[in-house]
Amino acid sequence: MNKNLFGLLVLIISLFGLISCFNEGIRPNESDSQSGFETSGESEDEDPMREDLLYLDFESFDGNKVVDAAGKQKNTKIEYVFTKATYKGNEELPLRDGVSGKGLFFDGYSICASYKGFAMPTDAFTISVWVAPRIWSYPNGEIKAILCQTSGDRSGFMIGYGDFGKLHISFHIETPDGVVLGQSLGDGEAYLSLYEWTQIAVTFDGDKGVASLYLNGELFDSRNFDKGSRLKASAFPLYIGKNPTASLYADVFSLGMFTGVMDEVRISLGAESAEDIGKRYASFLSKEGEHPSCSFENVWTDSTLLDDDIYRPQYHLTPSLFRMGEPNAPFYFNGKYHIFVQYHGTATPTGPTATSSGARWLHFVSEDMVNWEELPPAIIPEENSPDYSHCFSGNALISSDGTPYIFYSAIDLRKGRSGCIAFAKAKDPTDPYLTEWEKGGVVLEQPADALDGLFRDPFFYEENGVVYMVIAVTRENKSQVLLYTASKDNLEKWTFKSILYERSFSWDSIGSLSYYWELPMFMKIKSGDGSVEKYMLCITPMYDANYAG
Repeated sequence: MNKNLFGLLVLIISLFGLISCFNEGIRPNESDSQSGFETSGESEDEDPMREDLLYLDFESFDGNKVVDAAGKQKNTKIEYVFTKATYKGNEELPLRDGVSGKGLFFDGYSICASYKGFAMPTDAFTISVWVAPRIWSYPNGEIKAILCQTSGDRSGFMIGYGDFGKLHISFHIETPDGVVLGQSLGDGEAYLSLYEWTQIAVTFDGDKGVASLYLNGELFDSRNFDKGSRLKASAFPLYIGKNPTASLYADVFSLGMFTGVMDEVRISLGAESAEDIGKRYASFLSKEGEHPSCSFENVWTDSTLLDDDIYRPQYHLTPSLFRMGEPNAPFYFNGKYHIFVQYHGTATPTGPTATSSGARWLHFVSEDMVNWEELPPAIIPEENSPDYSHCFSGNALISSDGTPYIFYSAIDLRKGRSGCIAFAKAKDPTDPYLTEWEKGGVVLEQPADALDGLFRDPFFYEENGVVYMVIAVTRENKSQVLLYTASKDNLEKWTFKSILYERSFSWDSIGSLSYYWELPMFMKIKSGDGSVEKYMLCITPMYDANYAG
């Protein structure tokens, strides 16, 4: 073939190929291999609606400063009390498994970051973040912030959660008429889950007058407002993991700190579409299309963190972090020792009027009573439960069919300090660690004439096949220890037996035994040779006359 003719033929074929590419659009990836969503012909970086103003993937750090992967913000310091520790060695920032690579662990009292002068878009934006919370706040209305830029001055926005993980999304808009209005998303119906990853995405489009909340890629709620409205800009810093408007305890500890693991923090220009939100979520799914997994250990406090603290007990049982209350319900079952401690899991105070998280039962297991393994809390306060505020002290029993039971004082501060005795039982008695417990409800209500909340702390004693329960109660001018009985065949039904002991008092002269008794104990004791047997009753008097007055 003539060389000139061959060259002309090649040129014509090439031109047809180029024309075809322009007509069809060049799509190097027809679909996302993980999500199954079709991708657009335009790369994410080229899409002005997806220009990131801040992107924290927690993969790059400069010392204790986190690097903005979007390259728009200066490296910012992560506040952490142990980077310059006083009573122990210094620590690096606590990184955990994220939804992609590493995430940052937030301890709930010291770890946070802030960006001064952050220029939040006011016309249209998208905020997305993955969180796996560690513990819920005490039911006091304080909001634990995940991301926020506000000072409570009717400007900016806040993404956080409150009581029992109820999601809080709020922002202030300025309408075309200049009116500033508060807006919210979720209607109090959106909740986070403990020890599980949740993707939160919020979009705002001022021109269209709509804001939307997405959870795990699905639209959960939308709000419409006047078209042409704008986010009311805030002059305050952008905070990661801290609510600057929350109350302080002892002028030190904020009650508005996030605790758990956070990953993939992103603030972008423009309001992403529902399809794009879904694509972004799907990009984090496994190849099998499964939601990112998380474990209790990944979001819980590091059990070795305080090993070198000069004041930490090295022999006696103690939680990995934060203070504990009294130990409860020790028992031996299937080769392991179990014990529970009252635990709040925050740096703020404890007690029936505390502003910390509600008391729960942290669970420990050991084979030798020297080396203890910290497990997930067995019971925690729940919103629609008699233990709404606290799971206070109690004890344990093993039923005749071999099922471990725990009985505890359930407190609901919405009803004053009303208390009752509730129970939970091991969900799977064959599990050597008894990691899961299911609540069974109330077995004993507080007597109608008992002083508010002073019906507490069940203790058990067994003799001749009968189980006895003693409970402390205070009635007007009388402190008493009540005695109940039950069969091990049915530990969910208790019968009042008698008043085991009582003491009258006067409010003008309470005396050293006080009026309020806690933690009664009743048991039989013997002399060394077994020739003498006696019953012993112990009580813990609380508060003196000055407190009562």
